Amino acid sequence: PGDTGIGGTTDGGTTDGGTTDGGTTDGGTTDGGTTDGGTTDGGTTGDSDLDGDGYDDIAAGGDDCDDSDPAVNPGAEEIPYDGVDNDCDAMTVDDDLDGDGYTFDVDCDDENAASYPGAAEVCDGVQNDCDTEWTSDEGLVTHEDGAGMLTDLSASFAGEAEAPADAVIPADGTVRICGGTYFANISVDAGVSAVDIVGVEGWEATIIDGAGAGPALNVEAEGQTVSASGLTLSGGAGLSTEVGRADYLAGGGVRCAGGAILNLSEVNITGNSAEIGGGVLAIGGCDLSVSSSVIDGNQAVSDWGGGVALDGSSASLSDVTVSNNSANRTGGGIDAFDSTLAVSGGMVDGNTSFTGTGGGLSLSGGSEATLDGVIFSGNAANSPAGGAGGAVAMDDSSAAITGGSLEGNAAGNGGAVAAEGGSSLMLDGVSVGTNTATNGGGLFIKGSFVEVSGGLSSGNTASGGGGGALVAEDGTLSVSKGENSKNGPDDVQTGIGPTLTGSYDFPGVRSYNCDDQGCIDSSGGGTTDGTATTDAGTGTGG
Repeated sequence: PGDTGIGGTTDGGTTDGGTTDGGTTDGGTTDGGTTDGGTTDGGTTGDSDLDGDGYDDIAAGGDDCDDSDPAVNPGAEEIPYDGVDNDCDAMTVDDDLDGDGYTFDVDCDDENAASYPGAAEVCDGVQNDCDTEWTSDEGLVTHEDGAGMLTDLSASFAGEAEAPADAVIPADGTVRICGGTYFANISVDAGVSAVDIVGVEGWEATIIDGAGAGPALNVEAEGQTVSASGLTLSGGAGLSTEVGRADYLAGGGVRCAGGAILNLSEVNITGNSAEIGGGVLAIGGCDLSVSSSVIDGNQAVSDWGGGVALDGSSASLSDVTVSNNSANRTGGGIDAFDSTLAVSGGMVDGNTSFTGTGGGLSLSGGSEATLDGVIFSGNAANSPAGGAGGAVAMDDSSAAITGGSLEGNAAGNGGAVAAEGGSSLMLDGVSVGTNTATNGGGLFIKGSFVEVSGGLSSGNTASGGGGGALVAEDGTLSVSKGENSKNGPDDVQTGIGPTLTGSYDFPGVRSYNCDDQGCIDSSGGGTTDGTATTDAGTGTGG
């Protein structure tokens, strides 16, 4: 009985040291087995993320490829060229970053997939072939699409002076043209919605010569947006275009039609010719913008718009020099018909209208213009019959000119400005000086309204009268402030010969000379009260 009860089945066997105390319960399954030292305390969980980076070891069923280094895990950023798979992704390359198949130790530019040993040169200004000596980019043209895919267009631009290339830009993206002279007529495929054309070395080094076969650049798809910069566009000729009810060869250097949007920056448009729009033609709803550019030495050989011709379009010019252009009829520099024009800064200089009006600028057909800080100088309307508007000619149009100057221009009527046909003009703070004409050395106003606010009119001459201004045939001149003096033979005259029907209104006038034609005499700086009436009309001073 003692053996059985104390050390046998009850105390040390099944109950005390067996199943209960040291077996299944205390040291077995519960205390030291599965629970305490197994899965929970020191087993699978405790050993699965030894580096503490939040990712379990691959050996424990996780995805950390190096559980001894917290900088290596699936969320880490791959460090180039360290020889370690930092992000635990064998597909991530750390020794060929541009994926061109050449590792960094042999690739001269491992961030540019177009550069590697033996690569073909493209127009990007870098050494693509990794040669130790520079390989010139001259003559290369490269198209890059939105995904960075490069296409060589050099062959399509490779024309000759006798046979210029028909260079069609095929797709959206950027076309880079390296230095050189290209005999080509550039056009843009109708399916293109937006493209940038860039002369990477600037206009002095990158010349597009139309070789007399058509415009150097032609854009004509509805809603298409084309930007061009760093180019010289020369040698172009007009393309058959319906203007009004007739066909003309129009748009010598640049032609924009059909509702396209064309942005030109840092371009030189020179030496082009056409019947209309020798330098640039914008017609049929074109939205044209030109900035920091030169439009020089172009010709409208039979009609209008030597430098720029606008017909039913809008144009914005900022810091543009329009110089030495000529038109057989109107608008030696710029001609706008039924269009909207905004010009800021820049110069309109040395342009000529041979047989018509507007040596510098012609506005007609309901056009509207705003000019801010523009210098007009040396322009001429040379018609033997009496060209009008050496600097600016207006017919059935409106304009506001602020700041800038109108100096040294010449015409038969209106050495600086001729406003006719129901036009409206405001001059605010504009210097009008040293212009010459037969009638109206500074201003010629016929059937139109001109308001002068601020500025100075001096040194203008007219052999027939109205050195400062001639107001004729239902024209009206209103001067709210400013000074008009030292013009010859007089400052203001109303009427030409027996046709004395002009009127003038000079509130707060100063230093105006008068003559027997009916000008108000306030030449001494004083004022004239009341109303003076002559055969020439009425003038109000005070």
